[in-house]
Amino acid sequence: MAVIIGTEGVNILEGTLENDAIYGFGAVDRLSGLDGDDVIYGDRSPRGVDVGVPGDDSILGGNGNDRLYGDDGNDYVRGEDGNDRIYGGNGNDRLYGDNGNDIVSGGNGIDRIYGGNGNDRLYGGDGNDRIEGGFGNDTLSGGLGADTLIGGWGNDSYYVTTGDRVIELPNQGIDTMYSAVNVTLPENIENLVLTGADPIYGFGNELNNVITGNTANNALSGMEGDDQLNGGNGDDNLIGGSGNDRLNGGDGNDLLSGVRSFPIVGNNPGEGEVDWLTGGDGNDRFALGDMYNAYYATGGGTDFAMITDLSFGDVITLNGSAEDYVLQNQFMFLPELGGVVQGTAIQRVTGDATDMVGFVQNAIGLNLDSAVFDYASIQIAPIG
Repeated sequence: MAVIIGTEGVNILEGTLENDAIYGFGAVDRLSGLDGDDVIYGDRSPRGVDVGVPGDDSILGGNGNDRLYGDDGNDYVRGEDGNDRIYGGNGNDRLYGDNGNDIVSGGNGIDRIYGGNGNDRLYGGDGNDRIEGGFGNDTLSGGLGADTLIGGWGNDSYYVTTGDRVIELPNQGIDTMYSAVNVTLPENIENLVLTGADPIYGFGNELNNVITGNTANNALSGMEGDDQLNGGNGDDNLIGGSGNDRLNGGDGNDLLSGVRSFPIVGNNPGEGEVDWLTGGDGNDRFALGDMYNAYYATGGGTDFAMITDLSFGDVITLNGSAEDYVLQNQFMFLPELGGVVQGTAIQRVTGDATDMVGFVQNAIGLNLDSAVFDYASIQIAPIG
Protein backbone atom coordinates (compact mmCIF):
# COMPACT_ATOMS: atom_id res chain seq x y z
CA MET A 1 0.00 0.00 0.00
CA ALA A 2 1.46 3.33 -1.06
CA VAL A 3 1.23 6.35 1.24
CA ILE A 4 1.45 9.61 -0.70
CA ILE A 5 1.77 12.88 1.20
CA GLY A 6 1.60 16.35 -0.22
CA THR A 7 3.22 19.52 1.00
CA GLU A 8 1.75 22.74 2.33
CA GLY A 9 1.86 24.18 -1.17
CA VAL A 10 -0.15 23.36 -4.28
CA ASN A 11 -0.18 19.58 -4.79
CA ILE A 12 -0.96 17.38 -7.77
CA LEU A 13 -0.84 13.85 -6.40
CA GLU A 14 -1.59 10.64 -8.26
CA GLY A 15 -1.89 7.19 -6.75
CA THR A 16 -0.68 3.84 -8.00
CA LEU A 17 -2.46 0.80 -9.36
CA GLU A 18 -2.63 -0.60 -5.81
CA ASN A 19 -4.50 0.51 -2.66
CA ASP A 20 -3.24 3.98 -1.74
CA ALA A 21 -3.54 6.47 1.10
CA ILE A 22 -3.20 10.03 -0.20
CA TYR A 23 -2.99 13.09 2.04
CA GLY A 24 -3.40 16.45 0.30
CA PHE A 25 -2.10 18.58 3.18
CA GLY A 26 -1.82 21.68 1.00
CA ALA A 27 -4.04 24.68 0.45
CA VAL A 28 -5.12 23.67 -3.07
CA ASP A 29 -4.79 20.04 -4.12
CA ARG A 30 -5.61 17.83 -7.08
CA LEU A 31 -5.68 14.25 -5.90
CA SER A 32 -6.31 11.17 -8.04
CA GLY A 33 -6.43 7.61 -6.77
CA LEU A 34 -6.31 5.69 -10.07
CA ASP A 35 -6.86 1.93 -9.54
CA GLY A 36 -7.21 0.23 -6.18
CA ASP A 37 -9.34 0.82 -3.10
CA ASP A 38 -7.98 4.19 -2.04
CA VAL A 39 -8.40 6.51 0.92
CA ILE A 40 -7.93 10.15 0.01
CA TYR A 41 -7.98 13.15 2.34
CA GLY A 42 -8.15 16.65 0.98
CA ASP A 43 -6.88 18.57 4.03
CA ARG A 44 -5.47 16.11 6.53
CA SER A 45 -2.06 14.90 7.60
CA PRO A 46 -1.12 11.20 7.90
CA ARG A 47 -1.74 11.47 11.66
CA GLY A 48 -5.34 12.52 11.04
CA VAL A 49 -4.78 16.16 12.02
CA ASP A 50 -6.53 18.79 9.89
CA VAL A 51 -4.12 21.11 8.15
CA GLY A 52 -3.97 24.74 9.11
CA VAL A 53 -5.11 26.09 5.73
CA PRO A 54 -8.39 24.65 4.37
CA GLY A 55 -8.10 23.90 0.67
CA ASP A 56 -10.51 23.83 -2.24
CA ASP A 57 -9.57 20.36 -3.38
CA SER A 58 -10.23 18.30 -6.50
CA ILE A 59 -10.35 14.59 -5.65
CA LEU A 60 -10.85 11.76 -8.15
CA GLY A 61 -11.35 8.24 -6.85
CA GLY A 62 -10.62 6.32 -10.03
CA ASN A 63 -11.33 2.60 -10.12
CA GLY A 64 -11.97 0.67 -6.91
CA ASN A 65 -14.09 1.12 -3.81
CA ASP A 66 -12.67 4.38 -2.45
CA ARG A 67 -13.09 6.56 0.61
CA LEU A 68 -12.77 10.22 -0.29
CA TYR A 69 -12.72 13.07 2.23
CA GLY A 70 -13.02 16.67 1.12
CA ASP A 71 -12.52 18.01 4.67
CA ASP A 72 -12.49 21.83 4.84
CA GLY A 73 -12.90 24.05 1.81
CA ASN A 74 -15.16 24.07 -1.22
CA ASP A 75 -14.24 20.73 -2.73
CA TYR A 76 -14.85 18.91 -6.00
CA VAL A 77 -14.96 15.15 -5.42
CA ARG A 78 -15.74 12.36 -7.90
CA GLY A 79 -15.96 8.73 -6.94
CA GLU A 80 -15.71 7.55 -10.54
CA ASP A 81 -15.89 3.73 -10.78
CA GLY A 82 -16.51 1.49 -7.79
CA ASN A 83 -18.71 1.57 -4.69
CA ASP A 84 -17.34 4.68 -3.03
CA ARG A 85 -17.82 6.57 0.23
CA ILE A 86 -17.54 10.32 -0.20
CA TYR A 87 -17.55 12.87 2.63
CA GLY A 88 -17.64 16.53 1.75
CA GLY A 89 -16.88 17.91 5.21
CA ASN A 90 -17.10 21.66 5.70
CA GLY A 91 -17.58 23.99 2.77
CA ASN A 92 -19.84 24.24 -0.25
CA ASP A 93 -18.90 21.05 -2.07
CA ARG A 94 -19.69 19.36 -5.38
CA LEU A 95 -19.78 15.62 -4.85
CA TYR A 96 -20.31 12.98 -7.55
CA GLY A 97 -20.77 9.29 -6.90
CA ASP A 98 -20.51 8.44 -10.61
CA ASN A 99 -20.64 4.67 -11.25
CA GLY A 100 -21.31 2.15 -8.49
CA ASN A 101 -23.46 1.99 -5.37
CA ASP A 102 -22.11 4.98 -3.50
CA ILE A 103 -22.60 6.64 -0.12
CA VAL A 104 -22.22 10.40 -0.38
CA SER A 105 -22.50 12.82 2.54
CA GLY A 106 -22.30 16.57 2.10
CA GLY A 107 -21.58 17.58 5.70
CA ASN A 108 -21.77 21.28 6.50
CA GLY A 109 -22.29 23.81 3.77
CA ILE A 110 -24.49 24.29 0.72
CA ASP A 111 -23.61 21.21 -1.27
CA ARG A 112 -24.47 19.77 -4.67
CA ILE A 113 -24.59 16.00 -4.61
CA TYR A 114 -25.03 13.73 -7.64
CA GLY A 115 -25.45 9.98 -7.33
CA GLY A 116 -24.88 9.01 -10.94
CA ASN A 117 -25.37 5.37 -11.86
CA GLY A 118 -26.09 2.78 -9.18
CA ASN A 119 -28.22 2.48 -6.05
CA ASP A 120 -26.84 5.36 -4.03
CA ARG A 121 -27.39 6.75 -0.55
CA LEU A 122 -27.12 10.53 -0.59
CA TYR A 123 -27.15 12.72 2.52
CA GLY A 124 -27.08 16.49 2.51
CA GLY A 125 -26.20 17.24 6.12
CA ASP A 126 -26.48 20.87 7.20
CA GLY A 127 -27.26 23.60 4.71
CA ASN A 128 -29.62 24.10 1.79
CA ASP A 129 -28.43 21.31 -0.45
CA ARG A 130 -29.33 20.07 -3.92
CA ILE A 131 -29.29 16.29 -4.26
CA GLU A 132 -29.85 14.36 -7.50
CA GLY A 133 -30.05 10.59 -7.56
CA GLY A 134 -29.53 9.94 -11.26
CA PHE A 135 -30.06 6.33 -12.37
CA GLY A 136 -30.80 3.57 -9.87
CA ASN A 137 -32.87 3.02 -6.72
CA ASP A 138 -31.52 5.85 -4.61
CA THR A 139 -32.05 7.13 -1.07
CA LEU A 140 -32.06 10.91 -0.71
CA SER A 141 -32.02 12.71 2.63
CA GLY A 142 -31.46 16.43 2.80
CA GLY A 143 -30.89 16.70 6.55
CA LEU A 144 -31.13 20.17 8.03
CA GLY A 145 -31.98 23.07 5.76
CA ALA A 146 -34.36 23.68 2.88
CA ASP A 147 -33.13 21.07 0.42
CA THR A 148 -34.01 20.19 -3.16
CA LEU A 149 -34.23 16.44 -3.78
CA ILE A 150 -34.42 15.03 -7.32
CA GLY A 151 -34.61 11.26 -7.53
CA GLY A 152 -34.31 10.64 -11.25
CA TRP A 153 -34.79 7.19 -12.75
CA GLY A 154 -35.47 4.26 -10.42
CA ASN A 155 -37.51 3.46 -7.32
CA ASP A 156 -36.26 6.19 -5.02
CA SER A 157 -36.74 6.89 -1.32
CA TYR A 158 -36.97 10.47 -0.05
CA TYR A 159 -36.52 11.44 3.61
CA VAL A 160 -37.89 14.94 4.01
CA THR A 161 -38.08 17.62 6.68
CA THR A 162 -39.82 20.98 6.79
CA GLY A 163 -38.80 23.18 3.88
CA ASP A 164 -37.63 20.43 1.53
CA ARG A 165 -38.67 20.37 -2.11
CA VAL A 166 -39.01 17.08 -4.00
CA ILE A 167 -38.94 16.93 -7.79
CA GLU A 168 -39.87 13.73 -9.63
CA LEU A 169 -40.79 13.45 -13.29
CA PRO A 170 -43.56 11.12 -14.53
CA ASN A 171 -42.91 7.42 -15.08
CA GLN A 172 -39.46 7.36 -13.53
CA GLY A 173 -40.20 4.61 -11.00
CA ILE A 174 -42.27 3.80 -7.90
CA ASP A 175 -41.07 6.25 -5.29
CA THR A 176 -41.62 6.55 -1.54
CA MET A 177 -41.47 9.59 0.71
CA TYR A 178 -40.72 9.29 4.45
CA SER A 179 -41.75 12.18 6.67
CA ALA A 180 -41.94 13.01 10.38
CA VAL A 181 -43.76 16.29 9.65
CA ASN A 182 -47.08 17.17 8.01
CA VAL A 183 -46.80 16.51 4.31
CA THR A 184 -48.70 16.31 1.02
CA LEU A 185 -47.19 14.07 -1.63
CA PRO A 186 -45.74 16.10 -4.51
CA GLU A 187 -46.43 15.19 -8.10
CA ASN A 188 -45.32 11.76 -9.35
CA ILE A 189 -44.54 10.30 -5.89
CA GLU A 190 -46.59 7.17 -5.25
CA ASN A 191 -46.09 6.19 -1.61
CA LEU A 192 -45.93 7.93 1.76
CA VAL A 193 -44.72 6.62 5.13
CA LEU A 194 -45.12 8.79 8.22
CA THR A 195 -42.32 8.39 10.75
CA GLY A 196 -41.61 9.61 14.26
CA ALA A 197 -44.03 9.59 17.19
CA ASP A 198 -45.94 12.87 16.74
CA PRO A 199 -49.55 13.18 15.53
CA ILE A 200 -49.22 14.41 11.95
CA TYR A 201 -51.16 14.34 8.71
CA GLY A 202 -50.25 12.82 5.37
CA PHE A 203 -52.10 13.54 2.12
CA GLY A 204 -51.78 11.85 -1.25
CA ASN A 205 -51.94 13.17 -4.79
CA GLU A 206 -53.57 12.23 -8.11
CA LEU A 207 -51.79 8.85 -8.33
CA ASN A 208 -52.69 5.50 -6.77
CA ASN A 209 -51.01 6.03 -3.41
CA VAL A 210 -50.06 3.78 -0.52
CA ILE A 211 -50.05 5.87 2.66
CA THR A 212 -48.94 4.46 6.03
CA GLY A 213 -49.28 6.22 9.36
CA ASN A 214 -46.93 6.17 12.33
CA THR A 215 -47.69 5.08 15.91
CA ALA A 216 -49.49 8.34 16.80
CA ASN A 217 -52.93 9.70 15.86
CA ASN A 218 -52.77 10.52 12.16
CA ALA A 219 -55.03 12.10 9.58
CA LEU A 220 -54.55 10.36 6.23
CA SER A 221 -56.23 11.26 2.96
CA GLY A 222 -55.65 9.60 -0.38
CA MET A 223 -57.15 12.45 -2.38
CA GLU A 224 -57.48 11.26 -6.01
CA GLY A 225 -56.62 7.81 -7.31
CA ASP A 226 -57.21 4.26 -6.06
CA ASP A 227 -55.42 4.48 -2.74
CA GLN A 228 -54.45 2.25 0.17
CA LEU A 229 -54.42 3.90 3.60
CA ASN A 230 -52.96 2.11 6.63
CA GLY A 231 -53.46 3.85 9.94
CA GLY A 232 -51.27 1.63 12.10
CA ASN A 233 -51.38 2.35 15.82
CA GLY A 234 -53.23 5.35 17.17
CA ASP A 235 -56.71 6.82 16.78
CA ASP A 236 -56.61 7.75 13.11
CA ASN A 237 -58.83 9.56 10.62
CA LEU A 238 -58.68 7.88 7.22
CA ILE A 239 -60.36 9.59 4.26
CA GLY A 240 -60.06 7.81 0.93
CA GLY A 241 -61.04 10.62 -1.40
CA SER A 242 -62.11 9.93 -4.96
CA GLY A 243 -61.31 6.55 -6.49
CA ASN A 244 -61.68 2.96 -5.32
CA ASP A 245 -59.81 3.00 -2.03
CA ARG A 246 -58.81 0.46 0.60
CA LEU A 247 -58.64 1.73 4.18
CA ASN A 248 -57.22 -0.20 7.13
CA GLY A 249 -57.41 1.49 10.51
CA GLY A 250 -55.08 -0.86 12.36
CA ASP A 251 -55.00 -0.57 16.14
CA GLY A 252 -56.90 2.22 17.86
CA ASN A 253 -60.31 3.84 17.58
CA ASP A 254 -60.37 4.96 13.98
CA LEU A 255 -62.67 6.88 11.65
CA LEU A 256 -62.86 5.43 8.14
CA SER A 257 -64.52 7.21 5.24
CA GLY A 258 -63.97 6.07 1.70
CA VAL A 259 -65.06 9.40 0.27
CA ARG A 260 -64.17 13.04 0.68
CA SER A 261 -67.37 14.93 1.39
CA PHE A 262 -67.99 18.65 1.48
CA PRO A 263 -70.75 20.51 3.40
CA ILE A 264 -72.91 20.88 0.30
CA VAL A 265 -76.21 19.06 -0.10
CA GLY A 266 -76.38 16.91 -3.22
CA ASN A 267 -72.72 16.71 -4.20
CA ASN A 268 -73.03 12.90 -4.50
CA PRO A 269 -69.95 11.79 -2.52
CA GLY A 270 -68.87 8.25 -3.40
CA GLU A 271 -70.46 8.27 -6.84
CA GLY A 272 -68.88 5.54 -8.97
CA GLU A 273 -66.67 4.25 -6.15
CA VAL A 274 -66.28 0.91 -4.39
CA ASP A 275 -64.27 1.39 -1.20
CA TRP A 276 -63.06 -1.30 1.20
CA LEU A 277 -63.11 -0.36 4.90
CA THR A 278 -61.29 -2.48 7.50
CA GLY A 279 -61.32 -1.09 11.03
CA GLY A 280 -58.84 -3.41 12.72
CA ASP A 281 -58.65 -3.52 16.50
CA GLY A 282 -60.44 -0.86 18.52
CA ASN A 283 -63.86 0.80 18.42
CA ASP A 284 -64.05 2.12 14.88
CA ARG A 285 -66.48 4.34 13.00
CA PHE A 286 -67.39 3.58 9.37
CA ALA A 287 -68.82 6.66 7.67
CA LEU A 288 -71.44 5.98 4.99
CA GLY A 289 -72.94 9.45 5.32
CA ASP A 290 -72.83 12.75 7.18
CA MET A 291 -75.30 15.47 8.14
CA TYR A 292 -75.44 16.74 4.55
CA ASN A 293 -75.21 13.70 2.31
CA ALA A 294 -75.64 9.97 2.03
CA TYR A 295 -72.57 8.40 0.45
CA TYR A 296 -72.73 6.01 -2.53
CA ALA A 297 -76.41 6.83 -3.05
CA THR A 298 -76.53 7.46 -6.81
CA GLY A 299 -75.13 4.34 -8.48
CA GLY A 300 -77.99 1.87 -8.20
CA GLY A 301 -75.86 -0.49 -6.12
CA THR A 302 -72.75 -0.30 -8.28
CA ASP A 303 -71.02 2.05 -5.85
CA PHE A 304 -70.85 1.22 -2.15
CA ALA A 305 -68.59 0.74 0.85
CA MET A 306 -67.48 -2.79 1.73
CA ILE A 307 -67.10 -3.12 5.50
CA THR A 308 -64.95 -6.16 6.13
CA ASP A 309 -64.70 -6.55 9.92
CA LEU A 310 -67.59 -5.01 11.85
CA SER A 311 -67.11 -6.01 15.49
CA PHE A 312 -68.43 -5.18 18.95
CA GLY A 313 -68.00 -1.48 19.69
CA ASP A 314 -67.87 -0.40 16.05
CA VAL A 315 -70.38 2.08 14.63
CA ILE A 316 -71.72 2.70 11.12
CA THR A 317 -72.67 6.34 10.51
CA LEU A 318 -75.50 7.07 8.07
CA ASN A 319 -77.17 10.20 6.76
CA GLY A 320 -80.79 10.85 7.72
CA SER A 321 -82.65 8.43 10.00
CA ALA A 322 -83.43 4.74 10.31
CA GLU A 323 -86.54 5.24 8.18
CA ASP A 324 -84.34 6.11 5.21
CA TYR A 325 -82.80 2.60 5.06
CA VAL A 326 -83.60 -1.07 4.92
CA LEU A 327 -81.29 -3.99 5.66
CA GLN A 328 -81.16 -7.15 3.57
CA ASN A 329 -79.29 -10.35 4.38
CA GLN A 330 -77.74 -11.61 1.16
CA PHE A 331 -74.82 -13.31 -0.52
CA MET A 332 -72.35 -11.43 -2.68
CA PHE A 333 -69.75 -12.77 -5.07
CA LEU A 334 -66.43 -11.02 -4.52
CA PRO A 335 -63.74 -11.73 -7.13
CA GLU A 336 -61.17 -10.20 -4.76
CA LEU A 337 -61.86 -13.01 -2.28
CA GLY A 338 -62.37 -15.67 -4.91
CA GLY A 339 -65.87 -16.63 -3.84
CA VAL A 340 -69.20 -15.76 -2.27
CA VAL A 341 -69.56 -14.11 1.15
CA GLN A 342 -72.63 -13.66 3.28
CA GLY A 343 -73.50 -10.37 4.89
CA THR A 344 -75.90 -7.49 5.22
CA ALA A 345 -76.64 -5.00 2.46
CA ILE A 346 -77.48 -1.47 3.64
CA GLN A 347 -80.06 -0.06 1.23
CA ARG A 348 -80.91 3.62 0.98
CA VAL A 349 -84.62 4.18 0.28
CA THR A 350 -85.63 6.90 -2.16
CA GLY A 351 -89.32 6.82 -2.98
CA ASP A 352 -90.08 3.33 -4.30
CA ALA A 353 -86.45 2.58 -5.14
CA THR A 354 -83.54 1.32 -3.05
CA ASP A 355 -79.83 1.81 -3.61
CA MET A 356 -77.16 -0.25 -1.82
CA VAL A 357 -74.72 2.08 -0.09
CA GLY A 358 -72.87 -0.48 1.99
CA PHE A 359 -72.27 -4.18 2.50
CA VAL A 360 -71.18 -5.61 5.85
CA GLN A 361 -69.31 -8.88 5.44
CA ASN A 362 -70.09 -11.83 7.72
CA ALA A 363 -72.78 -9.93 9.61
CA ILE A 364 -76.45 -10.90 9.58
CA GLY A 365 -79.38 -9.92 11.78
CA LEU A 366 -78.33 -6.28 12.13
CA ASN A 367 -80.90 -3.76 13.37
CA LEU A 368 -81.08 -0.16 12.19
CA ASP A 369 -82.26 0.91 15.66
CA SER A 370 -79.37 -0.77 17.46
CA ALA A 371 -76.16 0.83 18.73
CA VAL A 372 -74.36 -0.40 15.60
CA PHE A 373 -75.90 2.48 13.65
CA ASP A 374 -75.98 6.18 14.31
CA TYR A 375 -77.35 8.96 12.16
CA ALA A 376 -75.05 11.84 11.42
CA SER A 377 -75.51 15.15 13.15
CA ILE A 378 -71.95 16.17 12.27
CA GLN A 379 -69.95 16.82 9.12
CA ILE A 380 -67.08 14.43 8.37
CA ALA A 381 -64.29 16.93 7.69
CA PRO A 382 -62.86 16.55 4.17
CA ILE A 383 -59.23 16.58 5.31
CA GLY A 384 -56.82 17.64 2.64
